[in-house]
Amino acid sequence: MRPGFMSSVCPEQTLSELIETAKRYGYQGIEFRVEWGHRHGVELDATEAQLREVRQMLVDHGIAASCVATSVKFNSPERADHLPQRATLRRYIALAALIGAPYIRTFSDPLPEEDLVLRDQVLSLAAESYASVDEWAGQH
Repeated sequence: MRPGFMSSVCPEQTLSELIETAKRYGYQGIEFRVEWGHRHGVELDATEAQLREVRQMLVDHGIAASCVATSVKFNSPERADHLPQRATLRRYIALAALIGAPYIRTFSDPLPEEDLVLRDQVLSLAAESYASVDEWAGQH
């Protein structure tokens, strides 16, 4: 097990500062929260070269990119709502691969609690959405 922390605890820190914080306190990994304006630079608008530089900086300092935490949500009963989320997740899979992060965090809540049929529909569609990116993830 490698102890780590999420960039949300230090959102104003740059990548270099996050690495310094990790080393100072004995952490071995950083989970990058994206889409919230953190200063680490791990975002979809980063270039491939920038993301490779992130990976190299982490490797050089012995810190793992433990996870990329996204705002991707699969909690809608509407397939049309899932399609852009699937596309975004594919982009984050490629980003995670570039920085060496083996995991991606997504969200599937809140779910309908009162209507069990609707809840099952949402969960089935969420499973379908995750399955739709499985092959893509396997390539990365």
